[in-house]
Amino acid sequence: MTGDTTAAAPEQAEPRLVVMLVYPGVMAMDVFGPLEAFASANVVAGRPLYRLAIAGKTTTPVETSLGLPILPSVALDDIAGPIDTLLVSGGFGQSKASCDQQLIAWLKKGPGAGAPLRLDLHRRLRARRRRLARRQAGDHALGDG
Repeated sequence: MTGDTTAAAPEQAEPRLVVMLVYPGVMAMDVFGPLEAFASANVVAGRPLYRLAIAGKTTTPVETSLGLPILPSVALDDIAGPIDTLLVSGGFGQSKASCDQQLIAWLKKGPGAGAPLRLDLHRRLRARRRRLARRQAGDHALGDG
């Protein structure tokens, strides 16, 4: 690559919301690695392109596979605004997460209360975000692996 990589990106209305979903037993590197990529894009652009959030069922600390807790910045039900990118990371807790009815209900929920549920989980998630990414065992946490 040649030239100045710090040139400002074209203006957009507001920074896009990137949400990393965490659950007990999540792998810390799967949480922070992808978020670093979005944070780096903000630095390179010279302005905020992305707003980053770590979401849990609540804002209480979530134990990682390392045994170190991650403190979610927002509870799932308190996320304001549309989610541009929903990230679901993997980890040893993915089996339990894939059976967590509250977590699955949030993932299945459409853009508003009473929205009809669809049969395909990926289509349901499309109503909540523009992009979806999963790290390693994140497929299982989504119930499709």
